[in-house]
Amino acid sequence: MSTKEISLLLYPNNISNQKNDYYAQVRYVGTITNNDIADLMIAEGSEYHKESIIDILTRCDRIKMEKLAEGYKINTELFQSHLSVKGHFNASSGSVDPDEHQVKLKFSATKRMRELLTKSKFRILGLANTKPIIGRVIDLTTQSENKLITPGQVLQIEGKRLKIIGDDPSVGVYLIDQKSNERIKCKQVIGNEPQKLLILLPNLQSGKYLLEVCTQFAMNRKLVSTTLSTSFHLPLYVK
Repeated sequence: MSTKEISLLLYPNNISNQKNDYYAQVRYVGTITNNDIADLMIAEGSEYHKESIIDILTRCDRIKMEKLAEGYKINTELFQSHLSVKGHFNASSGSVDPDEHQVKLKFSATKRMRELLTKSKFRILGLANTKPIIGRVIDLTTQSENKLITPGQVLQIEGKRLKIIGDDPSVGVYLIDQKSNERIKCKQVIGNEPQKLLILLPNLQSGKYLLEVCTQFAMNRKLVSTTLSTSFHLPLYVK
């Protein structure tokens, strides 16, 4: 069994006072599903049909889940799993409060899996992009995508790390008039999530605009001390 090189990206450690202090996260190659596992098994020479393999894998997953929920431990070549319960109990009452007592599922790697990980090689790719990313802009009035926007109506901005948060005065969403370079701040944010913003557009004159998002929101829902900003790569137009 061979292992390929695992790529790492570095992120600033915002809770550290030391300079050049970063933590690493794996840059994942992709996600493997039962369908993908079936294809890999066939490529290795399995004589079973793909539908049969998927059926076996699906049944296996279901049985494991059912038995864990019944209080069994699960031991496989990949992991060991069991249930645990968090919360404080009163021995005299003998009752369980679903709001206080939470059932947790614990996983731990097997010895064989841990030995395989020791053979893995790692490569640091460099600093990760922690800035907000704008992927798509939709005018909810006209459904125009990445082009026309309607003054006074709602604009949907989709992407990553977009949540508008922070004490810096520059935090917010802006439309920059490409003719006069005037920065017009959108004062009403009616939907504020990391992957989607809903903005009530101000009254804009006809012309071409650049969309910009400024925030102190970063990875793992933490705040950074300096403002992070990004601009949409396409101009937006008001008729």
